[in-house]
Amino acid sequence: MDGVPFSEIPREVVEEVGRAASDFLIGFAVFKTGESGEDAALAGSGTLVQVDGIHGVLTADHVLENLPATQDIGLIVPTRHEPLLQRPTLAKDAVLRLRVGHGRRTAEGPDLALLLLSSVDAASLSARKSFYNLSRRQDEILSNPPSRTDGLWVLCGFADEFTAEYGPERGFSKIKAFPGACPAVWVKREYNNGDFDYCEFEVGYDGPDKPPKSFGGFSGGGLWQAQLLRAPEGRLTAQQPILGGVAFYESSLTDGRNIITCHAWRSIYGRVVEAVRSKAS
Repeated sequence: MDGVPFSEIPREVVEEVGRAASDFLIGFAVFKTGESGEDAALAGSGTLVQVDGIHGVLTADHVLENLPATQDIGLIVPTRHEPLLQRPTLAKDAVLRLRVGHGRRTAEGPDLALLLLSSVDAASLSARKSFYNLSRRQDEILSNPPSRTDGLWVLCGFADEFTAEYGPERGFSKIKAFPGACPAVWVKREYNNGDFDYCEFEVGYDGPDKPPKSFGGFSGGGLWQAQLLRAPEGRLTAQQPILGGVAFYESSLTDGRNIITCHAWRSIYGRVVEAVRSKAS
């Protein structure tokens, strides 16, 4: 259904869409060792995807570029349940960095990449998370992409400002917590530039929901759209969300608002799928 005002969407519907999208959410962490021991820092967000049986993490190119190639990659693996004490990593020699788009100007893009996983790492992550199948949905999305005004949008990622530190406890001198978030957003603009397409949404801070003051850390996170259905008695429900974007740029705050730029349908279901298939051939 088209153009349902956000004020009419029940809070539980927004939360359920966020939970469903978060099943595919993953984050990156980098490790540093100092005088006080090892520390971890948020390094970006991503979405677990698969193309023709090949598994990987879809993210922004600049996120992968900032992950040191000389050390193992730390992962943040959220679940729907209680937070887990964990330190999962990907061996630096067991992954393949696939650059899909890298532009000269950060604000303009393209800025899109994949971290391809080994079968062992994919199987391990599958025990706790889900991989979104891009190739299965490719033809449908490219031939008939959903309208940007139809349904509910959420952006899933990790905000650096939400990172918390605890300890010492449970035998550890320090514990870092990286809470994920899937705030509701409204896509305002879609456009094409060369071989890639983009969308933008505006973040405001004058409503009842308070999004992060900065979306730093959300780079590479997935933008999801869920179609809304109205039952005969008038109750709104949401279908399973569809991956519709990858965030990569946040404008400066102006008059209490900023703009988040994302890659959109054709970039993901066209360029990303083609890049994986080309690499596999």
